[in-house]
Amino acid sequence: PGRYDRLPMARQAVMVALRRAGLSYPRIGRLLGSRDHTTVVYGLRRAKSLMRTSGAFYDLVNRLEGIALRRPTFPYPGHRTMAEVMADEARQAA
Repeated sequence: PGRYDRLPMARQAVMVALRRAGLSYPRIGRLLGSRDHTTVVYGLRRAKSLMRTSGAFYDLVNRLEGIALRRPTFPYPGHRTMAEVMADEARQAA
């Protein structure tokens, strides 16, 4: 992937992990920088396709899912879930 393809792919991987962690489309959109739920649906569709063709992307999604489902071992401000922490970090990277 080119330099500009990596960020959307990373965001899509986070979308899949957050969705598997039980977050709704609108919630994922809000966590990833005020994106509309239809953007999340499109991103998840793209990610599903990437997971079929890229073993590295598939592995990344599975690692992120494991992180998203864990509870933090130290308190984050506002006692956020790890999924919310991940979303904040992805938004800051953008």
